[in-house]
Amino acid sequence: MAQGHELCTQVMSVSTMAATFDSLDRDCLTNVLRFVRPCCMRRVSCVDKCMRNAVVDERARRITLFPAGATKRTSINASTGCNMLCSSPDGSCFVGAGSTACSREATVYDNQLLVKGLLQANSTRVFSVATDGKHHVTGHLNGNIQIWHAATLTFTCGLQHGRSPVLGLAVRGDVLISGSKESTAKRWSIALCTCCSTLQHQPHKTVNSVDVDEASIATASDDQTCRLWTHSSDDSIHVLHHAAEVTAVSLASEVVATGCCDNNVRVFAVDSGQLLRTLRGHCCEVLAVYATDGVVVSGACDKTVRVWLMEEEAVAVLEGHSTSVQGVALGPGGGLVASLSDCEMLTWRAPTFSPAWRACGCHGKCQCPKGQGTSAHTPIVAPCVARN
Repeated sequence: MAQGHELCTQVMSVSTMAATFDSLDRDCLTNVLRFVRPCCMRRVSCVDKCMRNAVVDERARRITLFPAGATKRTSINASTGCNMLCSSPDGSCFVGAGSTACSREATVYDNQLLVKGLLQANSTRVFSVATDGKHHVTGHLNGNIQIWHAATLTFTCGLQHGRSPVLGLAVRGDVLISGSKESTAKRWSIALCTCCSTLQHQPHKTVNSVDVDEASIATASDDQTCRLWTHSSDDSIHVLHHAAEVTAVSLASEVVATGCCDNNVRVFAVDSGQLLRTLRGHCCEVLAVYATDGVVVSGACDKTVRVWLMEEEAVAVLEGHSTSVQGVALGPGGGLVASLSDCEMLTWRAPTFSPAWRACGCHGKCQCPKGQGTSAHTPIVAPCVARN
């Protein structure tokens, strides 16, 4: 066991040094990691059995699979809040609150986090952003919402949620959802530029975050709940209770992920509202969550970004921010993670999260041909030889 742990430490050291080169070959990295995982997993096999249907504690399995340190650091001037960074559903673009010059602007990036342009709002500071690849939306300190055409970055229309800051935004097609300090979320029609319905949380409790997809709407509030709604009703279909204020929410098909002031990330089933997983590891309030296709990315006041596989464990702990992480996003295929604070945006590159590897169910624990050769993506961990 001691020899295995020593080998694991030596290999991780080699991987960390090699990762400092931009030209690091992905296959080389995954070949290194295939030897790391068996050693580390043996040490936590007992923990796995105890936590299979309970809580995942990533601290028992802290294995950083990402290159050491951020590969890109961009200085920005942004407000302090949550939901400050987002990506389009297809990963073709990102929008972040603030710019290098002003917190009243928002910055649009391409899928490699290169700046495409600025959304120069004629309003107060940007407190939230959203995009679906067709529309970019900014929410402001004075309750103003501004909508932009994504292709041309031109302003199309403005809305007014109220007089308090717009802290949460989400857009999908013609549907726009906004949340504010006035304890409400509102559903808007972009084509009509009108409010279609108001979704009510407990009075005097801030709605911190919202999300929307084709079937559902999710809202997170200081009333210690996340609520799920349909597009056709003003009554919530599920009320997901938490131990503290809920600061972030993200829908991913059949599940919804939340970030909470009790330092935890939770994953619920959308159809039943059942708690599926509690992800522990942050040591301070979670301010940002992004979920997609079996992967959750979270950012917190502890200045770290954590990447999780919903089914099993934390994949990476990304450190480098000097202040609280207020926004996170995942690029196409999982090969790029972006995070934003009030003064900088950091970018990490990593081997992609292979859908074929996840669908196999082995998670690197067996010799599985599905892990390689069946997907255009490189598995984040190469398959390993089966263990007793």
